[in-house]
Parts: sequence; C-alpha cells; structure tokens
Amino acid sequence: MTNINHICESEADNNFTCPLARGYATNAVFWGLIGPTKLFSSGSMYRSMLWFFFIGAAVPILLWAVNLRLRSKLLSKIHMPAIFASTASIPPATAANYMAWGIIGIFFNFYLKRKYRPWWAKYNYILSAGLDAALAVGTFFIFFCLSYPGVTLNWYGNKIADTTADGQGTPLKTVAPGETFGPSNWK
Repeated sequence: MTNINHICESEADNNFTCPLARGYATNAVFWGLIGPTKLFSSGSMYRSMLWFFFIGAAVPILLWAVNLRLRSKLLSKIHMPAIFASTASIPPATAANYMAWGIIGIFFNFYLKRKYRPWWAKYNYILSAGLDAALAVGTFFIFFCLSYPGVTLNWYGNKIADTTADGQGTPLKTVAPGETFGPSNWK
C-alpha cells in the first residue's frame, strides 16, 4: 500500500482512488447523519423510492405470467432478479464495465449458439474459462509491468476517460452559491 503515492485519494497514482471504499464511507456518513427516517418517512423527499421494493417483487411475477400466456422463448430467458442485482454495482462501475460483457455475451450466446451450435456446445465454457484466465493474467502483467513501476502510456485509449466528468471528478451541474442540494430543511 505504501508503494502507491496518495492511495485512495483523488490524486492517487494510476487512478488507485478506491471508488468502492469511498462509496461505502460516503454511505456510512450519509445514513449516519441524515438517516432513513428523514429520507423515507411520510411526506419526505424520497418516499416514492419505496415503490421500487414492490416493483422489484412484482416484475418477475408479471414476466412469468406473461410468459405463461405467450409461451415466448425470449421472455423465458429474461432473468429480472439478475438484471436488478447487476445494477447494484453501478455507482463505482461505469457503462464501459457492462458494454464488453454485453457484447461478448450476446455474440456468443445468441449468434454463435444459433449458427454454430456444435462448436458452441463443445467450446463455449472452455472459451469462457480462457477469457477469465486471460483477464487475470493480463491484469497481473499490466499492473506489475506498467502501472507499478510507473510507466506512463499516453494514447487515446487510456486518456479519453480522463476527459469525462467522472474522470475529472467534477459534477455536470453545480449548486449556485447560497443554495443547497436537496431540501433546505430535513424536518
């Protein structure tokens, strides 16, 4: 941990800013200071968010009922709890984390499974294990050969993320001087 300057801070080397740990710390402060009663009690600002518990329970049942009626192969493959659960990691993750997974998954499990089913049946899981192993080995080598010794690579592919609001750590909109985010009184 001491080999990386300013680790888990906004000016950390090689973007070792610990977004997940900061997210947990922010949540602890947020829930400790404001508390769920002020956010979700009757008449509060986020009261309507509680409807998503009902929606999360109802949507899989509704999808199951529609699938019983229509007998659709596509509907039977949609797994709403997995979709809802995967969105839980969005705050530290970005769309880039999901796009590669989505493109590869659709290509192999939709296109190749239909067009080359014998090949898919024989090699799909081996390919999946190979991709996972290649990611782990590649991450290991990139870290110990490039990031850890302090090698800097300046090319479009690793600098474009620095130009976004997330990369710069700036909000898309700011609060005017004298104004506050949220209600002026939390009751």
